[in-house]
Amino acid sequence: MTLKQFDISVENKPGEVARIAELLAKRAVNIRGIATDFGKGHPMIHVITDDDATTRSALTASGTEFMEKEIIVVTQRYATIEEPTQGDLHTIGYGLVSTQLELAGFEVHKLGIDLDSMYFIEKAKEHNADIIGLSAFLVTTIPYCPEVLAYLCDMGLRDKYKLIIGGTECTADKADAMDADGWALNAVAAVPLCKRLMGKDVGEEAKLATGYNHPWWYNSRRN
Repeated sequence: MTLKQFDISVENKPGEVARIAELLAKRAVNIRGIATDFGKGHPMIHVITDDDATTRSALTASGTEFMEKEIIVVTQRYATIEEPTQGDLHTIGYGLVSTQLELAGFEVHKLGIDLDSMYFIEKAKEHNADIIGLSAFLVTTIPYCPEVLAYLCDMGLRDKYKLIIGGTECTADKADAMDADGWALNAVAAVPLCKRLMGKDVGEEAKLATGYNHPWWYNSRRN
């Protein structure tokens, strides 16, 4: 399957991602995937939307410089369960993670928000998932992540599923402390993390990702 990606030139300053998102939202365009490149060279925002024609029209009308290119989406068999933990009502971050994983070929089942810990496991079994992804935006919801791990251990299912965490209050060292399988800083970083956990080659990143200073971390003791 091929999709259209828009590579949008922006200024290297805060608020540019929000500006582009608002520009598209005003034209009722939904963003399916987004990534930023504010490193060396000209800063860019890469977006995939649900309406190529309207996206093109909106960017052109606003005088925004952009390029288009076709990308190929390769389907993989891995299934992933993604949702915020109990007591956590945010949706934007975990929605972006789900979208990035889907674009990378993962089958993602988004269950909703503020769900009981056992419900995650029941749905993972129902969908024959490989990975359970937990998202915690609030410090009060962090304890539900190790609770899910405890349930998996008690049920003899710890080795059946890979469990990853993310969200504002999650860090690599917290993931390590609870013996999760991985952590990602953002939606883009979640893709190589999940690929690594599924045994895919991610190059030199695999070595870097065993430390805490990389955008994603995986538990080398378990994987």
